[in-house]
Amino acid sequence: MPNKIVLGLIVLAALVQGLAGDQMPAGILPLALVVLGIVAAVMNDDGHPTAALVAAVAAAMAGNGDVLDNVQYIGGYLDGILDALVIALLSGAAASVGMGIYNQLTASDDSE
Repeated sequence: MPNKIVLGLIVLAALVQGLAGDQMPAGILPLALVVLGIVAAVMNDDGHPTAALVAAVAAAMAGNGDVLDNVQYIGGYLDGILDALVIALLSGAAASVGMGIYNQLTASDDSE
């Protein structure tokens, strides 16, 4: 249940950032998205960050290419929402990789 709450907050923050980001104080929503992305990664830690990395890179490539701008009337808004979601995905992927490295370094060696 807490995981669904964090994901819901990520989607809500991305929607607000994409639709009305100019109305918010500068830097508040991107910072919230970074923190929420890290929290989501910590809550979903399974020791295999590959899926998170693939999803983050694919979304970042689509967001960087501004592919949704081609949709008439709402494309700019959709692209803004995707760009905000990419912030959470990339911060979560970075946290997942960091946790994986930490787990590898602190793992006890039982082979001796």
